[in-house]
Amino acid sequence: MKRLIINILKRFLAIIPIVLLFLVMYEQLIVLEKSNARQKVISEHTGHLNLMDYMISNVFDEYYSTLHLIKNSNEMSSYLANPTAENQREVELFFERMAQNRSYIKGLAVGGDPKGPKLALEALGDSYNVVEDSVPYPEFWNLIRQDVLSLPEDGFFFSPLMTLPPSTSISSITQIVLTGIPIYREGKASSLVAMMVDGDHILSIVSQFFAEHADEVSFYLVDSSGNLFFNSKPHGQDAGYVNGDVNIFMPRILKEAEFENSGEFSVDNRNFHYNTFDPYVGLSSFYDTHPHFLIGVISFSDEDVAILEDSFLLRNEELRWVLAFLIFLLAGFINLLAYFRRNDRELLSVSNLVSDQSHDGVVITDTLMHITYCNHTFELMTDLRSDEIRAGKHGVFNLDGSFYNAHDKLANASDGGMDVKSWKGFVWLQGKRHIGLTHLMLSRIAQNQGHVVHNVGLYSYPRNFSRESFDQLIISGTTETEELDMFPITLIEKKRTQDSPFLLIYMKLVNIDLIEAQYTLEEHYVLNARTRERLSEVIADDDLIIQYSPDTFVLTLTVDKKAQEQALDLIRKAFEKPLDVHNQKECISIRCGVSMVSHACANANMMLSQAKMAIAAQNHFQQEGLLRYDESVDAYLRRYHAILQAFPEALEREDIQLYFQPVVEVSTNRIVGAEALVRWTHPTLGSISPGEFIPIVEQNGLERSLGIYVVHTVASFLHDLGDHRPSGFSISVNLCPTELQDDDLVPQIVRALDAFSVPHEALVIELTERTLLTDIKVANSVLRQLDDERIRVAIDDFGTGFSSLSYLHGLDIDVLKIDRSFIKDYPASDEGVILKAMIGMAKELDITVIVEGIEIVSQLEFVRSLGVAAYQGFLFSPAVEGSTLKQMLKKRH
Repeated sequence: MKRLIINILKRFLAIIPIVLLFLVMYEQLIVLEKSNARQKVISEHTGHLNLMDYMISNVFDEYYSTLHLIKNSNEMSSYLANPTAENQREVELFFERMAQNRSYIKGLAVGGDPKGPKLALEALGDSYNVVEDSVPYPEFWNLIRQDVLSLPEDGFFFSPLMTLPPSTSISSITQIVLTGIPIYREGKASSLVAMMVDGDHILSIVSQFFAEHADEVSFYLVDSSGNLFFNSKPHGQDAGYVNGDVNIFMPRILKEAEFENSGEFSVDNRNFHYNTFDPYVGLSSFYDTHPHFLIGVISFSDEDVAILEDSFLLRNEELRWVLAFLIFLLAGFINLLAYFRRNDRELLSVSNLVSDQSHDGVVITDTLMHITYCNHTFELMTDLRSDEIRAGKHGVFNLDGSFYNAHDKLANASDGGMDVKSWKGFVWLQGKRHIGLTHLMLSRIAQNQGHVVHNVGLYSYPRNFSRESFDQLIISGTTETEELDMFPITLIEKKRTQDSPFLLIYMKLVNIDLIEAQYTLEEHYVLNARTRERLSEVIADDDLIIQYSPDTFVLTLTVDKKAQEQALDLIRKAFEKPLDVHNQKECISIRCGVSMVSHACANANMMLSQAKMAIAAQNHFQQEGLLRYDESVDAYLRRYHAILQAFPEALEREDIQLYFQPVVEVSTNRIVGAEALVRWTHPTLGSISPGEFIPIVEQNGLERSLGIYVVHTVASFLHDLGDHRPSGFSISVNLCPTELQDDDLVPQIVRALDAFSVPHEALVIELTERTLLTDIKVANSVLRQLDDERIRVAIDDFGTGFSSLSYLHGLDIDVLKIDRSFIKDYPASDEGVILKAMIGMAKELDITVIVEGIEIVSQLEFVRSLGVAAYQGFLFSPAVEGSTLKQMLKKRH
């Protein structure tokens, strides 16, 4: 016994180095993941702070302009020259109008006497009053007078953001900023105009800007003295970092900000990044006594990084101990099993099969095919308990619907070695309320003497089905039944014979791949079980649930014709409520094709085909929800197929033409470039818009042939321009996301340009945000190759993608084309604030800006005032044929 215990301990101790190595490697992986995730969060939010800095600078530009507007007004000039009661009244009325139009104005003072202003006014809600002493109390005048009078004529004074004491008369205002400019007479500052601004005007911009950001990131706004003015979590778990005696990070930020305008550090597993906001830096006397106006700080914990970046490793750090323990137990068990059964191939073979395929459904039977064991995964696949499975309440069928006979399959099975015979293939597995297509690997385990002792079945779902082939749906062979559809069609046909009206639904779970990526394989089966459970709640007991794969279902819905819409609405609503998967809530999007029993539907095979046709149309339009099959669906798919078949020939015959929309220089109204746009008119299909045929091209992997065709055509056109091509003239072409995956993309473009002796600078490659961010690493590689070949790159439709401004720092971009959606409503219902901010950011990054969609003169004047380089739009010209563009170039150049 003692020797046995020692041998057992030895085999478990032998596993300890493996467990320790696993823990060390796991720890290093977590450290690396934390570092990468932390830098990604900081990089993304740095762009937000930079934009906030830009917006605050714009606010102070407005304050400065308002002061000069007041100083130079006729009312103020008359009052300063002759301070009569009548002129004072005119100033008061002018102040009232200004305060009504600019709600941030809360006070005005004019004069130069140390004892007090000549005239002081205040705005309290709808009340506008003359103040006898100062605004709102005498100390403000003493604070600002001397500083303003010492400024040059174009100088600008502003105070720090200050909190008013409770004693002030302006009880509705909590923070203010004092601003002022001098009034020069005969070369000397004789008096000043001072304006009191509501500090909440600045703070409201900050609050609105950060209102919709992730809850895990905290934002603070402080001045250079450490006074807190904004905290995105005033009562949350982060409040302690900015209040009371535990204010541990602020002194360090204030000290570092004296030398660096931005920086980052970590304290107690919290990460901080700061950025200074310094409007009019170098131009205002404010910075003589203050290092900075405001400092923006973002803060997040290491735990928040896991949530922000949705990192499985960081969200489950403690999982390493569970995994290490499981490795220790499993490896020790296998080691013990090898020790006790090293001469028994039967148990060793079973152990290998089960351990290698533990994520599959496992069923072990004896020689009489009685189930002796099934794992939890198989229970999830059948929605049955272990005792129900052993009682034979599940079923296994061949693809044609006949009962599966394991003895017959194994009789002719291949010899897998080590006394193991196996068969594998697809079968239908019948569960509690459904049948599901599964892949089965059946193995027969024998002893050394050749006696069969076990049959082991490993069940797994096929991977998610790809989009249905249009060829299979449309060409003449569509009436033939595919092997995988034989059993479902038999069941559907049986239901048709019951003379009860019903709908057939072909359902896709659109986002199941994204959801499954967050979970383990076992949790995938849990998710599928929850999905079937949800379906069972809304269909009758005698209806069918047929599962082809984790993302593909066929359902029948028994319902009268009058109640069909209500029944379909139940299917929609069934997936509006999230599914619960291990305490996580997951929302599944569905896409369904619906067919029904009718005179146009002769049999079950046709019903299934019509439902597939309906969902194929849904797939093309990328629409969620349900679509009923009718003749229009059939016509659409036939047109889709006709376009797909005609496209290669259209390229070969050069039936696809290029039109060109001019790019116009704002300052000179001169054509400096053009964007190439494809047009296709087919002899029988008629005019086919790019919005119709380009998605078809992309879905069928033909976009690369279209791309190189466009580049060759543009190179030929540039060559034909000859001497009529103006200096610096270029043409831009669009590329699809998958084209970036082509290693020969840039060499092909270069060969096309060189074949027509076209300078590389004459071509611009346009990429959308979606294209760039699909694979940022590949995109960077292509951008570097294009830059090496002197081919410029533009981001098209900028602002319409789901992305952060921070990615612009890391990409070699020459031109930013801002989408028309940011200018189309100007000036009717849009003041262009977002457009102005985007253009300002592009200027900071030294990127040329082109605004698309300019249609009226006021829009052109607006972008001209913002310093935009060029524009496109119907105001100048729509897209025109190449010959027309040549004539335009000859005429204008």
